Amino acid sequence: MEEFLSKQFYMNTVKEWFIALVIIAAGIVAAKVVYWIFSKFVKKLTEKTKTRIDDILIDMLEEPVVFGIAILGFYLGVEQLNMTEWMTDWTHKIYYILIAINIT
Repeated sequence: MEEFLSKQFYMNTVKEWFIALVIIAAGIVAAKVVYWIFSKFVKKLTEKTKTRIDDILIDMLEEPVVFGIAILGFYLGVEQLNMTEWMTDWTHKIYYILIAINIT
């Protein structure tokens, strides 16, 4: 088993790829949990208020917050891997684009 975990694929061992995958999966699960909390609890709390501004605010913030958590999970997972400078630059550019899309 130890021999399998130490095999190299694209400058990383199987163990490093597995750790990165677990971090990415944890980010996605965390995003799903936050989405569930928003839909089950936060929205129900805002429905009880007299004003609609909080309902609108929660509706506007729900998806960007969840997407931001997923982006963070991908970022933290990929940062665990050893990559060439070229690959690192491209992944950072992709993250910047995703964050810009998320903010807009």
